[in-house]
Amino acid sequence: MIRVYGNSLGVDCSLIRKLTQQTLADLIPNADVSVSIIFKDMDKHYGLCYYRTNRPYRVFLSRNLSLRQTLLTLFHELAHVKQFVRGELAEFIQGRHRLYRWKQKEFYLETKNSPWEKDANRIMYRYWRKYNGKRG
Repeated sequence: MIRVYGNSLGVDCSLIRKLTQQTLADLIPNADVSVSIIFKDMDKHYGLCYYRTNRPYRVFLSRNLSLRQTLLTLFHELAHVKQFVRGELAEFIQGRHRLYRWKQKEFYLETKNSPWEKDANRIMYRYWRKYNGKRG
């Protein structure tokens, strides 16, 4: 189930719902995944993905982005949903540190060069090209 909450200043929520359904069906076919897309004012990030056991995945998107940046961010965060669902990425708190496990290797830092971020960026641009090809 896909739910969209809040509103974006430049993007129709029905487009977000449709692209979320299509992208997840392609990335993780046959997976029964619930995702809440939440538009909100965000200071430091364009988007974030959260997961807690037995709850829908939550994807937060900044409501102040252009169509292009909103969709790029959506595709990037949906890539993280795929990573969590497939067990490629896990996130833990260990003492006062956040620990990430990417394909069975542990990391203590998350940066834009982390392997899961590189994977999410690759997926993001693939779906952006796919979306633009359908619009043309």
